[in-house]
Amino acid sequence: MNAPATPGTSDSGSAAGSDSEQGSGSNEQQTEKVTLTLESEFDIVPAPSGGGTYDKGTTVTIEAVAEVEKSASGGSYYTYTFKEWSDGSTERVRSVILNEDLALTAIYEEDYVMM
Repeated sequence: MNAPATPGTSDSGSAAGSDSEQGSGSNEQQTEKVTLTLESEFDIVPAPSGGGTYDKGTTVTIEAVAEVEKSASGGSYYTYTFKEWSDGSTERVRSVILNEDLALTAIYEEDYVMM
């Protein structure tokens, strides 16, 4: 029913302009977001730093708390010392590249020190 636009006509030019504008908008919309969820194995130990929502492909530095002490009765206390991440890495401070959602847990050794 509609005749194809002939090259060089204003219809063709505006269509190309529209495609161009749509392409720009599409690129912005195509920036995929990914989520980095970080937690500690024990509630007493603060969550590692670096968690949040980022653009896909972003490199993020994460850091787990090195050690926490918690008082117990009679002057005794517990220590929680960083051991590893749930993916097996033993680097307390490290960089991760986020190509997809990622959840990591900081795992700690718990020691009871009697006084």
